[in-house]
Amino acid sequence: MKFILNVFFFFILIFNLTACTTGYHAKSHQDNKKVFYHLIDKLAFDITTQLKANSIMPMKSPIIILTPVSVDSFRNSNKLGKILQQNLISELFKEGFYVSDLNISKYVRVTKNGDFILTREWKHLSNELDINYLLISTMGKTKKGMHLNARIVYLENNQVLAAANTFIPKEKIKAFDKYANNVEVETGLLYRNYTFDK
Repeated sequence: MKFILNVFFFFILIFNLTACTTGYHAKSHQDNKKVFYHLIDKLAFDITTQLKANSIMPMKSPIIILTPVSVDSFRNSNKLGKILQQNLISELFKEGFYVSDLNISKYVRVTKNGDFILTREWKHLSNELDINYLLISTMGKTKKGMHLNARIVYLENNQVLAAANTFIPKEKIKAFDKYANNVEVETGLLYRNYTFDK
């Protein structure tokens, strides 16, 4: 009888520990999720607000939002940059900028997974865009976090017509990375992977 009671209490203990661990992971995920969305939204809002405040660009001229790139290599970006690009398109449009979407393909791809028109393949893009203004952004990591700089450039003479900058503390970068590992960006769309414990 004593042996049976010991086994019973053992399983109760294991169950409680498992529940506590699951609860901890769930709370940790929710915290990272909040940081993720708050960070992206705040970055896009702050940058757009600064750009609009000091811009000398004609507001009715079309502008393309390019993917933010690493300051160490102007040819590389990351998930933060790709997702931020999409949010900047929305924020700038809401603030009255005439935004053109560079990632629109020349044709619609109809597949068993859905119908798509967004692309990152240059050969599928239209060559008829008459664009003179670009939003260019760079990301630079330091020991304390990340510096994000953005500017609107006039292509005819490379003149900077507006500029903005902000800083992301390393604590928020870590939380963002933990949640961003479960987010995939494909052809300009976001796909969230909800299998968090790997």
